[in-house]
Amino acid sequence: MSKNISTPKKRQIFYVGKFEHHIGSTWTEMETKALADDLLDWIEKAENFWLKSFFTQRRITQKTVARMKRDCSYFDEIYSLSQDIQEGKILEKGLGGSNTALCVFALKNVAGWRDSRELASTKEIDDNDFELIDAWGSETTIINNEIKAVK
Repeated sequence: MSKNISTPKKRQIFYVGKFEHHIGSTWTEMETKALADDLLDWIEKAENFWLKSFFTQRRITQKTVARMKRDCSYFDEIYSLSQDIQEGKILEKGLGGSNTALCVFALKNVAGWRDSRELASTKEIDDNDFELIDAWGSETTIINNEIKAVK
């Protein structure tokens, strides 16, 4: 005897992202302040120096970080302090001999460092901005400052 077993109707499956509850979620002020405290504790540890690692480990996007900085002044201050600590740690690594070129690259991109040549080449040249240098070694006279003083 064989039984007639009918297969159940297939239902449509809607996929909900695995981390949808994390990404873009709103944080209360208390949660934001607690995260700021965690951030400062984390960055002060010797082995931690890359801020984005802190946030990616917790699945927090840069958009959410920007929103937290805008909404909570405490988080903004702690984040700014953490950036300063990060800059110091990267500088120490570079001065300590650990891949100096990579540290310079990181400081340029993360901390806004620039070469003096880059600044000079991007500066707009104005006809009134020039220096008169005496070839005999006397002090440099800046004509532009004298013109501004007269005005």
